[in-house]
Amino acid sequence: LDLATAAATGTVFSFVSPPFREATHRHCMRADRLPAAPEHEMSRRSAILLSIGIISGALVAVDTSSMFAQKQFDTAAEIPRSLLKSHGSIYGKVVKVTDGDTIRIRHAPGGLRSIFGRRDAPGYRGKLSEHTISVRFYGVDAPETAKFGNPAMPFAYEAKDLVAESIAGRIVKVKLFSRDQYGRVVGKVQIRRSAFLPGLKYVLPPTDMTVLLSESGMATLYTGGGAQYDGNREKIESAIARAQRRKRGMWTQGKDTKIMTPAEYKRKYKR
Repeated sequence: LDLATAAATGTVFSFVSPPFREATHRHCMRADRLPAAPEHEMSRRSAILLSIGIISGALVAVDTSSMFAQKQFDTAAEIPRSLLKSHGSIYGKVVKVTDGDTIRIRHAPGGLRSIFGRRDAPGYRGKLSEHTISVRFYGVDAPETAKFGNPAMPFAYEAKDLVAESIAGRIVKVKLFSRDQYGRVVGKVQIRRSAFLPGLKYVLPPTDMTVLLSESGMATLYTGGGAQYDGNREKIESAIARAQRRKRGMWTQGKDTKIMTPAEYKRKYKR
């Protein structure tokens, strides 16, 4: 007998030990009892799974606040009060990082393209201030850069660089809260994380720039008038506490070292 015939007839088992022969026999008997899925059934299951994946990806990419095309908002003043009051969201391309907690975006309205997560900001001619929206990050105060003849705070430009490296030139989502006394929109700025698989970035939670600054030691909690936290005050405070323990950024010398906070700086050099 050849080996194939012997295996088929069980003759080959005479060459192995009885325990091995018995265990192998039991395994084969269990496998024989498992019903094999018909080929057309496997194809149907694969098609269903693929459809679910495609539909899920499309649904995750949809942002209900911008399902339909918004009007082009050139400045913060053009954003309707109703959209601020309802804490709606807009998308925009970051065209300037002013400092550690303020950016300028060119509004990128939604529309059907938003269903597939595809957006772009229209071009413009003229002054930056007349065609972009100034956005102030909610919940935090970053060190002040030099302006109006006043000196920069320590880590002011490190905070600005962190923001630039994270979102400059990219499309961000801004959840709107209010307009401040300087005409800026106060909002939650989020960026989708890069992912090694297409579509995976729509499943992963986005990066909240407020939390990123906090855990990097580049901001303190903002407690001034009109402070907004979007229910995340505890999360922001925890991120700041971690940065202090790890001696990051402003807290390089430890949390017990007395430093001038951005709020104290602004009181000293009142605008």
